[in-house]
Amino acid sequence: MYNVRITASDVSNLNNEPLELLKKNGFDVKEKPFKNIKNEEEYIEFIKDADALLVGTETLDKKILEKIPNLKFIARRGVGYDSIDVDYCHINNITIARTLGTVESSVSELTMAFILALTRKLEEHSRDIHNGIWNKRLSSGLKGTTLGLVGFGNIGQEVARKASVFDMNLVYYCPHRKIELEERYNVRYVTLDELLKISDFVSLHMPSTEETKNMFTYDKFKKMKKTAMFINTARGSIVNEEDLALALKNRIISGAALDVFQEEPCLDSPVLKLDNVILSPHAGTFTYDTFYSMNLLAANLIVDYFNGVIDNKFII
Repeated sequence: MYNVRITASDVSNLNNEPLELLKKNGFDVKEKPFKNIKNEEEYIEFIKDADALLVGTETLDKKILEKIPNLKFIARRGVGYDSIDVDYCHINNITIARTLGTVESSVSELTMAFILALTRKLEEHSRDIHNGIWNKRLSSGLKGTTLGLVGFGNIGQEVARKASVFDMNLVYYCPHRKIELEERYNVRYVTLDELLKISDFVSLHMPSTEETKNMFTYDKFKKMKKTAMFINTARGSIVNEEDLALALKNRIISGAALDVFQEEPCLDSPVLKLDNVILSPHAGTFTYDTFYSMNLLAANLIVDYFNGVIDNKFII
């Protein structure tokens, strides 16, 4: 019998189907949400006998992975994997799989919500009325504006599909051009510098890697329009937060919306002191439907892996 340990939050409390699936297939399943674990010692004690893990964004670095000698498989609920030491896993024959195809809708919805909120000045209007001020602010709207997508994977493509409904012009940059998708999404490939120069909205949809860490610094923001808005629903490490705060404070760009941060929870950052940035607590995937889909797919990936039938498209 293989041991499955679940540290991702909001699994059985939302729907017991993933645990039932695992148990039906003969796994010994124990669940302890990481948010309820007091310290690293308790974390390691809980997962040390695991053959498979079902995890969220909790850290699995070399120091921790070395203490799970039987570990064969990690089901990452979500698509980012910067919290996992991928090199160690590859060297030690630990397979990592992600729940691709489950997060695109909810993250792209949040991206569009940010764009709409920034454009129509929803934060300012709401704040005014709460303070007893009736002040109608003019805004540009979205029709005819340009949305620049930095990264054009599954989430970027879904943002493009949604944004096209608002009659926006779409451009994208990614390291490897995707010509076969350009006509489908009515999107044009440009260099990063060109994207920054022409976009009214710059939205990040890249993974956190050694190549993308600290990719957006003050110099990048200086290349954007002064009226431009910056959106990050990808990973906080891609952006130099201090430089972004300085660009916002100096009105180098007009506004920003962030769902991700360099340090999470984000309780001490220069962006917290600014009134031209909208913040949310890394909640891009936090819808009931998305969590149900992610949890069930993660459980199925564990079953498929140990049955030798896992689809390689999910594997890192």
